[in-house]
Amino acid sequence: MGVVKLTEKAVEAANSKGRQQTFYWDSQTSGLGLRVTSTSRKAFVYRYSLDGRDRRITLGRWPEMTLEQAIAAAGGHRVKVQRGEDPRTKKETGSGDGGVLTLGDLWERYRDTYLYDTDTNDRGEVVSREAVRPENTVLANERLFERVILGTRKAERTTKKQGRPLLDGPPTPLTNIEWEDVRDWHRSWRATPFLANRALDSLRAAMRRAERWSGPWKSWRDHVRRNGNPSERHDAHDEADAGATLTLAELGIVGNVILTDPMPMRAAAFLVYCLTGVRPGEACRMRWEDLGDGERQGCIAMDGKTGRRWAALGDRVQRIIELLRPHANVTQAGDPVGWIFRGRLGDAPVGGLGKTHHGLLAPWKKARAAGITEKRLYDIRHTWISAGSAVDPPISDEVRRLISGHRVSGTQAKYLHVNRDHVPMASRIAEHLAGPLGADGIEERLRLQLGGSR
Repeated sequence: MGVVKLTEKAVEAANSKGRQQTFYWDSQTSGLGLRVTSTSRKAFVYRYSLDGRDRRITLGRWPEMTLEQAIAAAGGHRVKVQRGEDPRTKKETGSGDGGVLTLGDLWERYRDTYLYDTDTNDRGEVVSREAVRPENTVLANERLFERVILGTRKAERTTKKQGRPLLDGPPTPLTNIEWEDVRDWHRSWRATPFLANRALDSLRAAMRRAERWSGPWKSWRDHVRRNGNPSERHDAHDEADAGATLTLAELGIVGNVILTDPMPMRAAAFLVYCLTGVRPGEACRMRWEDLGDGERQGCIAMDGKTGRRWAALGDRVQRIIELLRPHANVTQAGDPVGWIFRGRLGDAPVGGLGKTHHGLLAPWKKARAAGITEKRLYDIRHTWISAGSAVDPPISDEVRRLISGHRVSGTQAKYLHVNRDHVPMASRIAEHLAGPLGADGIEERLRLQLGGSR
């Protein structure tokens, strides 16, 4: 963020400087700025202060809106602010139900101001939106609000009892939601405690943020001051049983599904997920250039939802990855680059660039149909962690978490670093699981499908 003289040439040359978004504020026109995102989208914005709060409104996208038009629009908004009017009032009036704010309005405003950078026109209509939070954060909030809180999204197939939406029936004013309503809704999802607790966290975050919004949301802030926030002071459900592990028989089912998978890249990604303890999406998104060398030999760097971390790859996993080397994209120097587990299009990983763990959902559904009914795809990761205590000699919980890319405490993160010394530990856990999975047979079939040699 900096103050510059905005000219047509400066606007055209502006970039995000490697950040999610960067603002350039005009030194000539007060409040006028240019927002540049990491995808090179540019838009003019106007920054102002009203009622002691700093606010920002999008004027228009560049190049559809010229700098001259942006200067004129900023001048018009400046006059409104001087009269005590909020330029954003039109687009913040919320619902079409006589100005009454509903739970749906809360979600739309939270989504458009916290999860996305939303461009609107003068009529308050959404022109475009771009995520400004990590992909997993955006997808998780959308799922929790639309499926669990609002009930507008169809639930995935599950054997567990599903709860109900927070409010049934016609739209209800947000201020009519009582503490007991939230309590009963949260209890209705107790069969899926992790989902229930995360949904309550998302609802609480949105309601707290709404207390800082202006315009018609002042009524919500006044309501909370008088009656309290209905999403506060609720006891979380016990998640002790949320991390189940697969039995030996269930691991055999998973191994058979991988063995018969007609897509070798997907089969390899699924097997690596089972043998490393990383997240499903992290397994699908592994890249050749992230493989370590030197002190990191046998390790791989990954960008997960908790930041960039390293995970140790056992000897068997390294062999499986080597089978894919002839099928990798290469640089002019002949070095492999890009996705290790390439999707059908080649320029995307298995499962695509969206919800990448979906690359493993198709074979996982086959495993569920074959008899794994009470477990989740994510429970394979918990199985890997548990297996570390069964090897000889056992591996401590913290080291297991470290070498599989789990988050560790601040003190341990400072002093513990994944390196090649951890590779034998990862190998012991992988070999412990390889037998029940039938990994030898899977590896041999991958070698035949991918044209590798012994």
